Amino acid sequence: MAGRVLCVVAFIAVMSQFGKTIFGMVGLPNVLPLVRDASLGVLVVLAIMRTDVFKSRGFFIAALLYLAVILANIVIAALESRHFAGLYYARLYLLPLASAVAVRGLIVQATPEQVGAMVRVVFWCGLGVILFAFGIFIAVQINPPLIYTMMGGFEGQQLATAWYIAGGTWLRMGLPATSPNALGLTLALYLLLVVSLMLDGHFLRLKAWAKAVVVLLGVMAVALSFSRSSWVALVLGGGVIFLLCRNDWGLGDAGSMLKVAGAVALVGVVLVAGLVAVDEYSDGYIARWFNLSKKGEDPSMVGHKQSFVDAIEAMPEYFWVGYPKGTVSARAALFGETQNVVENSIFGAFFEMGVPLGMAFLVLVGCLLRALWLHKSQWGMLAGFTFCSMLLPYVFEPDIIGMFMVLSVLMGRALQLSQEARLRGQAVPDRLDEPVESRRATGRGLAAHRRAFQATTFDSR
Repeated sequence: MAGRVLCVVAFIAVMSQFGKTIFGMVGLPNVLPLVRDASLGVLVVLAIMRTDVFKSRGFFIAALLYLAVILANIVIAALESRHFAGLYYARLYLLPLASAVAVRGLIVQATPEQVGAMVRVVFWCGLGVILFAFGIFIAVQINPPLIYTMMGGFEGQQLATAWYIAGGTWLRMGLPATSPNALGLTLALYLLLVVSLMLDGHFLRLKAWAKAVVVLLGVMAVALSFSRSSWVALVLGGGVIFLLCRNDWGLGDAGSMLKVAGAVALVGVVLVAGLVAVDEYSDGYIARWFNLSKKGEDPSMVGHKQSFVDAIEAMPEYFWVGYPKGTVSARAALFGETQNVVENSIFGAFFEMGVPLGMAFLVLVGCLLRALWLHKSQWGMLAGFTFCSMLLPYVFEPDIIGMFMVLSVLMGRALQLSQEARLRGQAVPDRLDEPVESRRATGRGLAAHRRAFQATTFDSR
């Protein structure tokens, strides 16, 4: 049960900004962040109770050192007389740590039955987000004034430029008050998990038509977000996962490869046809956006490049302790300060903490992720998320980081259990009431496993 709640909390976090809009319309405070934080706190306690701390000492030592880095950053903020800003940014760093501890105790050690239940929760939550995003997007097209009610804008004024494609005023798909980039990355990670489990066929079994509908809706939603980084994350992550796992899924022979290529080509044709139709509806704005992107003249692309140049040139200003607390990223607007913004998570950490402390922080993040490593498929999820993080400051978005950890580790645990069951000659149950059916493991399957990358196996006690 706790694992399923963790999956729901991850999706609630994605919807928290929409909750703020809805509650604000009726004059109530946004309680979703409070619900998320309280639920995550309870899940952390349960996860620690279910974990043998001594057998997991590497993970918890990294967690304690991570806390020490955050404490050092708070001390720096206090010395600058920016106490509240220091605590606020510390919270942004502590939420991903809480997610990591919860994932370590509730997903890494999950049984096949628990994994199957969590996969179903994630599948339906993600599909719900896709349908909701399409519903809002279509409703705004039919009734444009809804944009000001649902997206948190003011009537007669445009939203922030990030909501529109470059070269025009065509609205990108995003959840209400949740940026298109965040929606695009969330759905890209969701698709990496769902498609991988569909191909594996143990924990997610659907009819062929249902698979096609889910994948097409998800890909079209990612496409309409016009988040180039999310597009690349989906293609890059999917390619890495397929290359690493195709033999395990029985897709390594020429015939299977042709079928996969045909399916990808079909999705591509449908996607292109959909974008052409939308382009005609938008009076050619999308074609203009593609032309700007192809020429490298898109204002967003130019701005990203310039932010990297500015960050390198300004390094002496923030090298030792970072910029003054409360002045980094778009969140600095909460403190009424000048915003020091860079479109990169590594430089973002350096801006906020300084290079020495920021380097320690990033190394410890790597140590925590290493302790959550279960299966080679996670390389794909990591590759996609890392690429996006190099182009956007997701280091200040704990909800997206939490979503990444939940989906990545759930995929790793599901495929790890599936692989182990194949070696034992068993089928993994994907329903709580489904008996385990024995089947003979072929010599070919065992040989393929021996040739494959060996996954790290954690003690389940």
